[in-house]
Amino acid sequence: MGAVQPEFLQLLSWDPHVRVLLLPRSHPQFSGEDCLVAGCDKMSYFAHQKGMCTGCTERWKKGDLPFDEFVTIRRSGRIVGFFPCQVAHCERPGRRATLLCSSHDYQRRKVYGLPLEDFLAHPEVQPLPALAPCRVAACDRQGETGGGYCMPHADQCRDLRQAGALEDEDLWRLTTPAIAESRKVSLRGLPDRVVAEILFGLQERIAQRLLHKDYLLRNLSTNARLQQVTSLDELDLDVLSRHDRTQVRGFLKHIRRFGLSPETERHKDVWDASVFGLGGTFSFTGITQPWLRE
Repeated sequence: MGAVQPEFLQLLSWDPHVRVLLLPRSHPQFSGEDCLVAGCDKMSYFAHQKGMCTGCTERWKKGDLPFDEFVTIRRSGRIVGFFPCQVAHCERPGRRATLLCSSHDYQRRKVYGLPLEDFLAHPEVQPLPALAPCRVAACDRQGETGGGYCMPHADQCRDLRQAGALEDEDLWRLTTPAIAESRKVSLRGLPDRVVAEILFGLQERIAQRLLHKDYLLRNLSTNARLQQVTSLDELDLDVLSRHDRTQVRGFLKHIRRFGLSPETERHKDVWDASVFGLGGTFSFTGITQPWLRE
């Protein structure tokens, strides 16, 4: 981690205890076009989406509204991410329908029987501390359910059980990804070395002015977690998509160059020309006489 600049970590709102990257929307190498749909805070990355995010594009295709009318209708529906309980200073996640965490909602309905406004003003209503983290290694949400999962992961686990597709729940907890949120990339559940490699590789690629999409960075983290690697160079590229393979190779290029210098290269038969400020390599393998090659 010493090779990653503090300014870069600050740019990504990096907290070593939370281990979640937050890509700054204002940064030109992390941003896309704002989704045209009113009330949507996601971004559009692809030309075929006509300026809409993936979710809004799918909703539009399923409906029968003209495009110009569809984008003016304010998007409603579920809130992705942490929605705080409305009891002052309560650290637990709330529900959009009730505006309260499950404990305070039960208290309001079953104990006091009060309207929300009166309940929030009741002197005996106290904030509650945060729950333990979700048991899914990649997840930074609170474990709200009896099984210790956040609600979305609890639903996933239940569906897999019902389908008979959950053979090893411990392995599922280690390998399943975090709930996708716009601009967020979870590095939780990854070995320290892999985390450091991703941060360093991303820093170097940003220095080269390369663009990065949040979903591809999530794929990188997810693939490392699925394969349970201890270093990115252990990834099996053959099972990855073309875009994911390209991204991994880009990260590996910078990781492998870390610590190289003219002094380290001069002892090899093939030199990495980047240490001399050039592209490509210098190969001396065609020189058959050992003394001349030396």
